[in-house]
Amino acid sequence: MYSQQATTQPASTVYRIAMKVLFLQKDIFAKPGIMLLSAILKKEGYQADVLIEDLEHNMIGKALEINPDVIAFSITSIEASWMNKISKALRQNYNGPLICGGAHPTYLTKIAMEEEYLDAICVGEGEGALIDFVHSLEKGDDITAIPNLIVRKNGRLFTNKLRPLIEDLDSLPFWDRTIYDKYDILSVPHGGMLSHHVIMTGRGCPFECSYCFNKAYKEMYRGNGKILRRRSVTNVIEEIKELKKRKLSFIVFEDDSFIIPPYEWIDE
Repeated sequence: MYSQQATTQPASTVYRIAMKVLFLQKDIFAKPGIMLLSAILKKEGYQADVLIEDLEHNMIGKALEINPDVIAFSITSIEASWMNKISKALRQNYNGPLICGGAHPTYLTKIAMEEEYLDAICVGEGEGALIDFVHSLEKGDDITAIPNLIVRKNGRLFTNKLRPLIEDLDSLPFWDRTIYDKYDILSVPHGGMLSHHVIMTGRGCPFECSYCFNKAYKEMYRGNGKILRRRSVTNVIEEIKELKKRKLSFIVFEDDSFIIPPYEWIDE
């Protein structure tokens, strides 16, 4: 895939090969984080792909065949041992950067960075961090000072501050559900598992239940942005209309708390 860039010489055209990020995951369920990050990468002119180990005969071999510029994971703690095994196997033949985000590195940061095969982990919201990471790699810039990232370089760990929470959720693109269409079991055109769609209309929770991750998340981001955020009604309806163009059975709203005030938003 190539993208064209403007030059000062009209007679000539400069092309760049768009960098590719390959997401790896274990199970067959579509991950919201991967779909959103894929949409953001593509919006910025990069490529994104995904491989699911449970649906591949040789995921490591396929990953090496794709030859991505970056390999990324988005995991919970239950997937950490799997990621460690995959990372170790990849490192035998892959020299590109490995980066991991998701709940595990966000809440168990120290444990996540003990995985010596990872080059970086993302803490908290990863949209801006991943784009900055890929963009810096593309330009050959320093990757050690990117907010939300902890980077391992030359045997040292560089820990960076959190950037403010994304306040305008309407600024984010709709999830890229097409990234999973390569697998028939998930493909919407084939009536796969994604014939039901999950969407989120907001982020954050007003409660502080001790058993839930939201309590720790609010403490982590205290003073660094508004915890409760919501997309506009118009933006949500626009996404629903887009989903209806694809084959679907039903839509699931997977907010932490869908009925939080203001109730005028729900009425609308």
